[in-house]
Amino acid sequence: LELTGGGTTAVDVQEFDLRIPVQAMPNPFQGETRVSFSMRQAGLARLEVFDVNGRRVHMQQQMLSAGPRLFGWDGNDMSGRPSAPGIYLSRIQGPGLDVVGKMTRLSPISR
Repeated sequence: LELTGGGTTAVDVQEFDLRIPVQAMPNPFQGETRVSFSMRQAGLARLEVFDVNGRRVHMQQQMLSAGPRLFGWDGNDMSGRPSAPGIYLSRIQGPGLDVVGKMTRLSPISR
């Protein structure tokens, strides 16, 4: 690559992490899943879970230190009722953090 023209322009370069930033384990799940992510700095982190229609079905937040972290989701909505089987999107936000992931909830095990 060769640049010509003699001028320089300041460019704001953002750091990108090409590793998977957020992951649900297990996925797919029937009972509970854990959403893993990494905090680059300490602060308030929030997990939101949305159905495919964009409705928020779950939310939790917590002050966390920097490093690898987990949020757990028991598959229940904010009223405590079991969520329907299907695909859900997770979003985790915190200081310098805004990542999304996908998880699949299976039908609960019949007893």
